[in-house]
Amino acid sequence: MVPDGVFVPREGGALALDRLKRAEDGCIAYRTSRPLPDGATHLFFTGWELLRHVESLVLHPQANLTRLHGVFALDAKLRPFPLPQADAEPKSLFR
Repeated sequence: MVPDGVFVPREGGALALDRLKRAEDGCIAYRTSRPLPDGATHLFFTGWELLRHVESLVLHPQANLTRLHGVFALDAKLRPFPLPQADAEPKSLFR
């Protein structure tokens, strides 16, 4: 059982825990899913380096998760047109 407030990554997440191993020199070895272009199959981190990399994968609580595209994007030139204006009278679909 996992205590309350502890984050448990789901299977297939950004960091696969079954790929982490402690190396002989005390570093943490992360086995990559496929070899890197230079042929390396493991990445080696100190504890602080690993935390710094994992920290970049975690979103800040204030991060906006809603992404708008097309006309509703924040910098779209046509954005004012489809959105209702506060000072405009509501228009009926039927005349």
